[in-house]
Amino acid sequence: MKWSRLEQPLSTGAIVLLVIAAWEGGVAWLDIPPYLVPSLSETVKTAIVEADEVLIPASLITLNEALWGLAAATVVGVTLGMLAAESKTLERAFMPYIVASQAVPMLAIAPLLIIWFGFGLAPKVIATALICFFPIVINTFAGMRSMERDIGHLMTSLQATRAQVILKIQVPAAVPFIFAGFKNAVVFAVIGALVAEWVGATGGLGPVIIRALGSFETPLVFAAILYIVAMSISLFVMTTLVERSVIRWLYGATSQSA
Repeated sequence: MKWSRLEQPLSTGAIVLLVIAAWEGGVAWLDIPPYLVPSLSETVKTAIVEADEVLIPASLITLNEALWGLAAATVVGVTLGMLAAESKTLERAFMPYIVASQAVPMLAIAPLLIIWFGFGLAPKVIATALICFFPIVINTFAGMRSMERDIGHLMTSLQATRAQVILKIQVPAAVPFIFAGFKNAVVFAVIGALVAEWVGATGGLGPVIIRALGSFETPLVFAAILYIVAMSISLFVMTTLVERSVIRWLYGATSQSA
């Protein structure tokens, strides 16, 4: 095995070990009390002890909200991106509102969602979708517009229909762009669910953090943050694996059909 293949994992591992040593050693050396900053060992201990009764059930609730919001953002984002790419009129109609939707802070919208839709699943899904859909729609739009002009002229000269151009050229070209936007969105999905939970919820990691802060259970707050990070990283890794499989299949199938 070449050194280049080991260089990135080793450098990543070295950084992780450095962060662990700095966290654990810094807290001990500076004698920081646990209610301010718990040590890594105390955080991990809390994450294990509180897992079954508190953190895992709450994480499942937050993950469910994040996945539903991500699904809604994907459907809306891909649809709007494709429509805007196909029509200048629709582009001028949609894009200002899409950009404006990201200019309004979610902390201002979330309380309204609670008032309008109650304390159930709906406001969390909507809040997550609003946070996630922007990178998806923008990348879908860019991907659908990425077709080279010469290829368009070639397809026209071959008397290809508009549907054939979209399905055989534009959509395959847009897939990497869509996945790039989706990978950005999955990182924000859990955050979107947490924002809505913070405003009003009875279950999920948001209420766990709020209750822990109120009682100065800082190790539990840090443990919940570890679960949030783990969920976001897991979603990103799974998306990357799906992306590789889909792109390998799509471009393999496209080359064979050609």
